[in-house]
Amino acid sequence: MTIEPGPIGRLLRWCWADIRRGDTIDLWLLILAAALFTILGVTGVSSVQTLSSVVLALLAVLALSQVRGRAEIRSQIASWRRGRTDVFDTAFPDTYYEARARAGHSYAFAGMTMQRTLPTIRADLERILRNGGSVRILLPDPENAAIVAMVAVSRQSAASPERVAELIRQAIAELATIGEQAKPEVRVTSVLPRVGLNLIDAEHPSAYVMVQMYQLRPGGEPSPIFTLTPGDKHWLNHFRGEFESLWDEGQSHPQPHPH
Repeated sequence: MTIEPGPIGRLLRWCWADIRRGDTIDLWLLILAAALFTILGVTGVSSVQTLSSVVLALLAVLALSQVRGRAEIRSQIASWRRGRTDVFDTAFPDTYYEARARAGHSYAFAGMTMQRTLPTIRADLERILRNGGSVRILLPDPENAAIVAMVAVSRQSAASPERVAELIRQAIAELATIGEQAKPEVRVTSVLPRVGLNLIDAEHPSAYVMVQMYQLRPGGEPSPIFTLTPGDKHWLNHFRGEFESLWDEGQSHPQPHPH
């Protein structure tokens, strides 16, 4: 039969559990020192002068503990007050370029023309392919006049549908020159992606996804832009699934042989 501890026993258990956590160890040391010198003062072992010095020292320690505690509280309040839209960017974040630079397993892209991305990411794609990884690129079908027209009005810089179609064809031709044995897999789609997607090592612990919302005739970089990592498990899986759905709807595009 188990005997329930009394009030003093429960108090001692709580005190010991709190001490073991270590979060308030400075306060417990302060309590111990205060109790010790109180006993010494009552029994006459310590002089009044010594006790006064000790009391001042204990007050200093207590003040320091309070300062630290208030700093932690201010930090927590600041994080609670963060706006719900602070996760959005108006430009590609530095973490995106850092993730690209260390990518070693896979890269997947679904977007408009890849006009700006391709020149800066070529070396990263070469490295991924050399490591036995996969590169999948999904672009609008340049032969589909309707979707090319929709892409034209969703771009930052004004361009005719004919120019957009030419940019997509140039990207496809450039992709054909990347890689030696392994090549990027390219598909075209007649479904306009609602968002731009960059998925980096998406099936690995270092997974990184950047999502860019498209706009009608944007005045600058289409936005908002936000990023997802494994800590955002549900939404990471959501946009990973979105890419796979778009990819399944796409069709293989015959790449021209590089000259």
